[in-house]
Amino acid sequence: MKKTTSVFRPALLPRLICAALGLAAATHVLADDSGNADKTAVKTSADKNNAISGAEDGFGNQSGKESIGIYDDGNVRGFSPSKAGNLRIEGMYFDRAAYLGHLLTDGSKVRVGATVSGYAFPAPTGIVDYELRKAGDQREWNIGFEMEQSARGRGDRATDVNLLLPLNPGTDGLRYGVSVAGSLYQEITPGREASFYRSAAVVGRIRSAENAVAPFEILPFYSLDQTPYETPHPYWQTTDGQLPPASALHLSYPAALHAPWLRASGNARTYGVIAHQQWPEDWQWRTSLIRSHAKHRQSFDQVFSQTAAQQWQRSLISEQGNERDSRSAEIRLSKRWQTADNSHWLHLIWRGRHAQQRYGGEAETDGGSVSAETGLPALNRPGAFSYTAKSSDNVQQSSQGLAYAFAHPAWQLNLGIMQTRYEKQTRDGGTQTERRIEESQLQPYWHLSHRLSDTLSVYGGQTQGLEESGVAPVSASNRFEVLPPIRTRQHDLGVRWQGELNAQRFNAVLGYFDVSKPYYGYNAAQAFALTGTVRHRGLEGSIAGNLHPQLNMVMAAVWQDATLSRTQGGTTIRPAGSIPLEWRSYLDYHPQQLADTSFDLGLQYSGPQTTSETTGSRLPKKVLVQLGARYQFRVQDMQAQLRLQVSNLFNRDNWNMDSENSFQPGKPRTWRLVLTLSQ
Repeated sequence: MKKTTSVFRPALLPRLICAALGLAAATHVLADDSGNADKTAVKTSADKNNAISGAEDGFGNQSGKESIGIYDDGNVRGFSPSKAGNLRIEGMYFDRAAYLGHLLTDGSKVRVGATVSGYAFPAPTGIVDYELRKAGDQREWNIGFEMEQSARGRGDRATDVNLLLPLNPGTDGLRYGVSVAGSLYQEITPGREASFYRSAAVVGRIRSAENAVAPFEILPFYSLDQTPYETPHPYWQTTDGQLPPASALHLSYPAALHAPWLRASGNARTYGVIAHQQWPEDWQWRTSLIRSHAKHRQSFDQVFSQTAAQQWQRSLISEQGNERDSRSAEIRLSKRWQTADNSHWLHLIWRGRHAQQRYGGEAETDGGSVSAETGLPALNRPGAFSYTAKSSDNVQQSSQGLAYAFAHPAWQLNLGIMQTRYEKQTRDGGTQTERRIEESQLQPYWHLSHRLSDTLSVYGGQTQGLEESGVAPVSASNRFEVLPPIRTRQHDLGVRWQGELNAQRFNAVLGYFDVSKPYYGYNAAQAFALTGTVRHRGLEGSIAGNLHPQLNMVMAAVWQDATLSRTQGGTTIRPAGSIPLEWRSYLDYHPQQLADTSFDLGLQYSGPQTTSETTGSRLPKKVLVQLGARYQFRVQDMQAQLRLQVSNLFNRDNWNMDSENSFQPGKPRTWRLVLTLSQ
């Protein structure tokens, strides 16, 4: 029997965005360069292109199209913040169902350990917070041309255009602005696979007068990422977790370039509204309404499964009509008050999401037996694909929480509790079986920091979360079966130093973490099910700042002891994908004699990565070096920047692990050249 529930349905969301942007355009006044620039809220072009100089720590910082750090939105402490629902836009809850393009945002930061201090309702495995690309009080535009060349041939090509336009700069009345961006991007991999993408984004900005009694800001935004065609990337699956032969790294797949039937297509959209206002007597409210939607008209995967030492079975897996959609919202009311030297905050929050997806329905074609040593024959077009039935699921989740924050010159305390209700309804496309899962959980958290001196402080905290488990993978006997949510727990503590070195800012963090959650893996029947508990314990550290007025350094490392305790048998093993030690080091040097030039160096080390839980096989350690340079100059009245990067400087053969016993080729030495013109 179908159950009717009450959910929020922001059907008018696109109209609200268009209305807000239309209101701004209706009051258009050409920007004046002499206007008072909002420098605290909007980055300059130079800031957006340098992830090293803008980093507060080495845990994870993305600036424009460049990123640094040991963590990102796919990996924090060995887990995925994206899958865990720990993404934010401008600090507001966001459930991502589609690709979030670089045109919509200026960048992102990973908040974890000491850097999450003061965050209302932190989450296990950290938070990734995106910053929208907003217009300030000065007109700004830039256009970028990008090209890559790898050691194995031609690489990517891209063109980006960005316009940040204040429509009525000033401080006396309402201030309107709009950011508009577009991009064309062609990807050509070392394996000669070609794909083409085009993107567009717009961010409106409506602000109150500068001296308003109740200042507010409204940020409507919309992004569209289209994939006219995308050719399948190869997956190499071994039986024991050992690497495929080195010759597989140098294979090309020319059929993908000349077979229109082999090209995937689809699109992704992200749009919404974020608003906040400061009321008299230190009241504040914030709200957001965001939709993320992706539709794949057709997609392909090319899989090579090992059958003998040098023999592989080639398969082409196709899916069509897969779709993911999520609507998320948050409302937050906050009150601040002062007592002597102490500050107090009280937060009342509600957040929710309604996510739907259609998945499965794949068709598999036998591509024959191949050898990596003799090369790959061209793929012949098979007959009509016979797709299986699709499955679907519907998730509704809502949370209500209360948080308190206390700040003293020597102490800072954050306490909170959240009640989360989770409901998932599924429908198996093959059997037409319907299932429903319901969960309810209380999630308390606390975070305490104590300042020992003007520069040194210690911190500790504990938090819990409820995370989506997804569905069983294609290779499982219960493929696409929907899995129940899991409960996660995290404890951390550490020390933080914030001060100056040689009269330059300098930050250092060293922390211990302990994260545990139920583990889904393959059981004896090759079904993807609950098989134990995974626990990641370790140390993470970061150093960031200026060693010298002309030399900026960012370093970070994480050592972790990842264990998987199986329910049956009581055995403890290393989970697939775990890496015992990783570190990243970056230097950005601005020579005094060359004021318009800078040089940067990046070093990346990844220890042996476990590739098979059955055999304990591991990837060899990976050491990659990256060099770069920037040169600033003028072209008539335009500011120009030439950016050169060389990644994998010594052209080391390397593989990336996709999942247990499954690999994708890593990039060879690659040159990247970017020319940016701005004004």
